[in-house]
Amino acid sequence: KPDRNEVARRGLESKEISFLLQEAQKKFGRALKQSEASTIVWLYDDEGLDVSLMLMLFEHAYQTNNFRIGAIERIAVEWIDNGITDVKQAEDYLVMKKEKQKGKIYTH
Repeated sequence: KPDRNEVARRGLESKEISFLLQEAQKKFGRALKQSEASTIVWLYDDEGLDVSLMLMLFEHAYQTNNFRIGAIERIAVEWIDNGITDVKQAEDYLVMKKEKQKGKIYTH
């Protein structure tokens, strides 16, 4: 993951990263910790999650009252591992997981 200097540099170079960091701060309700900012830049730059998916991650974490960077990273990696590349796929995946947790879908 990028260090403090890399995060600062990327925030200045990329409107998208700057926007994502600002949106995350709004959801957290405070300034981001270094580890949080690094994770956001890493997910965008290195893991290839686009802005819309990142915003969806933030919103999902906020809605489920689980707005911790570890939870966001876990969900992001789950999406990556499952080949999720757009918002529609992510929405479908979240619905499926919710249904599965309710016990409506049984898997063996």
